[in-house]
Amino acid sequence: MSDSTQSKPSDRPTAPAAKSDEAMREVLTKLLESANHISESDKQLGLKIRDLGVTAKDPGQLSQTPVQVAIAAAAQDYERATGRQLDLSPAQRAEVTRLTAPAAATAPDATSAPKNDGATKAATQSPADPIRDALTKLVAGLDQLPAAAKDLSTKIRALDKDAQDPVRFNQKSVQYDVAYAVQDFEKATGKQLDLAPAQRAEVTKLAGSAPGLENDRMIALLRSTAQIGDNAVIDQIRRFGSEVGQKNNQNTAEIQSRVDNLENKVRQAPRAAEPASQARGADASAQAEQTGASPAGNGASNGTRSDQRQTNDPESRSARNNANIQEPLARQSAVLRGGVLDTLAAALRGNGNPDNAPWDPQATPFGDRVRAFQARVDARDQDRVIGRVEHSARAAVDALDGFRNTEGAAVMNRIQSAARAEPGGMATVLSEMREGGRFSDLRQAFNTALNDDKGFAQAYDKAATALARYGQGREQVEQIIAKRPDAANLTAKFEQLDSQVGERASNTPSRNEGKNMLDDISKTVAEIIQNATDKVRGMFSRAPTASASPAPAA
Repeated sequence: MSDSTQSKPSDRPTAPAAKSDEAMREVLTKLLESANHISESDKQLGLKIRDLGVTAKDPGQLSQTPVQVAIAAAAQDYERATGRQLDLSPAQRAEVTRLTAPAAATAPDATSAPKNDGATKAATQSPADPIRDALTKLVAGLDQLPAAAKDLSTKIRALDKDAQDPVRFNQKSVQYDVAYAVQDFEKATGKQLDLAPAQRAEVTKLAGSAPGLENDRMIALLRSTAQIGDNAVIDQIRRFGSEVGQKNNQNTAEIQSRVDNLENKVRQAPRAAEPASQARGADASAQAEQTGASPAGNGASNGTRSDQRQTNDPESRSARNNANIQEPLARQSAVLRGGVLDTLAAALRGNGNPDNAPWDPQATPFGDRVRAFQARVDARDQDRVIGRVEHSARAAVDALDGFRNTEGAAVMNRIQSAARAEPGGMATVLSEMREGGRFSDLRQAFNTALNDDKGFAQAYDKAATALARYGQGREQVEQIIAKRPDAANLTAKFEQLDSQVGERASNTPSRNEGKNMLDDISKTVAEIIQNATDKVRGMFSRAPTASASPAPAA
């Protein structure tokens, strides 16, 4: 076979090398930008694309035919896996087809390699462009951050590092983190970044939510972070918003309880100062009023001398005076409409601000009514939390009793029998239920049931979960009780609940050898419950016993 008819691998590329390199670089770039469309089941494809991106940083590697073939194959694999077409030009599409076709194959038809004529844009263009531009401006403004914002500076630099990897930067969590950083930057510097309207809209949308978040109350909290002046509260809201966004059920009782807690913190948090761009706009208007110029445009500010002379007649002066009165009133109305919540919050905190504008409402006597109203709202919220925790206490008691009396009865009866014969009682038996302990045989029986008996394990896990839920709520209630006028009644009520829960939990083995279930919850709550349990036990131990009573006459 002659050289003219024999097809060699090295002869297959027919386009000039430089053009082929550039075409495949563009294909790889679009693959990297579109990697967020790849599902978890095609994770290996995503890793392959990422590795190609690392390889292509070396221009010498990108000019290698095997690398170009690998990029073209990845493009076809991407389109098959996602059902989306990459937004390639006809020349790029032809290059991908040429590199992936067998040497002896004929040109593919329209059905095997759909041609993109540009009429329909694929849904793979990177959504990150507005966010990437915002990050670029954040990095450029790092020197404007005060020394106290060191953590924010570190965060922005880390995001800039993420931006070097297109696959990483296209992840939703990174996009949201950039929006959060923009909001934090503007509050830290008191200045607004110079963002285009489309960029500002995208940043505002992302900063007011979290990936996958659908809980309306959490979304409202995230949207309020721009007005919150406490960074610790903002961080808590964002972290919990991200946690909730990953859950299938975003409206569980536990989530609602934590949202209640966050809402309460927001009510007590100071307000953040607004970035200075609005103030600059107001200053420009005021300056324009003093000079007789209009800030609306050059045509108005550079009026002719005849126009200036005309303003000296009485009618013009009157119209100008009316305008000078109406414009501040319009701004005043806008401030009142936009700042009602801030005014109420300021009245609640009672922080008189000597720099308030003349039209700002005074905290007294209206502030007293607002404080009374807020106190009623807080009390109602607290009552809901208290009610939920009471319910969880009863649920824990029922679950512990259910385990002890049903699925766990056989093992628990053996443990209780040992405790009755042991001078140290149940506490000693449980502490010795460990390898090498005196009651290691009971521990072995407990572990065997836990591992082999599905009903036993489910009943135990239900009890453990109910106890943990009560422990979480009990710590919150303890903080509420300290601020309540009915603290004595609430303390007595929860001491009774604590003793009921504690009596059962302290007599039930933990999953950890030598411990009981109280040891599995937080130390603070365990101490509260244990103290209540000991108090009740002490009351019974001090009560007169039957043996102290005189024996009945025969």
